[in-house]
Amino acid sequence: MASHETVKQKIAHLVIEAMKADFTVPRLAGGAALGIFVSFLPIMGVQTFLIVALAALLHMNKASALLFSLVLNPATFIPIYGFNYWVGFHLLARQGEQPGVTELIQHLRNLNLDSFSWATLHLVAPLFAGSFVVGALAAVIVFGMVYLLLVKNRKRFPGLR
Repeated sequence: MASHETVKQKIAHLVIEAMKADFTVPRLAGGAALGIFVSFLPIMGVQTFLIVALAALLHMNKASALLFSLVLNPATFIPIYGFNYWVGFHLLARQGEQPGVTELIQHLRNLNLDSFSWATLHLVAPLFAGSFVVGALAAVIVFGMVYLLLVKNRKRFPGLR
């Protein structure tokens, strides 16, 4: 039983050390920005894996990234994705081409190559374009806010570099 506790303690120690390594103002703020950016992308289901992988690759704080990714949840994804679609629709200059509900239902009933290309052009492209732009803007704002808050309150967080 003692060896089992030792293994648990070693794992806990490794996790704590890994968190301390990322416990700097730029890495915490970068993690927050990364979490916000990825949460705005319409890739539900893979966001958590992508956030952890990108945070590790970019040397960002994983906990901060995961915490800030929670902005997208079942209560917020419809308004966020709706707004992102609207932004993307206008960015791609699709005025006069916005699909109506009847047209959307008709294309969803006829699942074929034509419907797939129509959905990509009228739904997926504007959603991804808007999500990328809104996510990037939100990430820049969050990075600045978190960075300034951490610098201003650095004395409250022992070990923060």
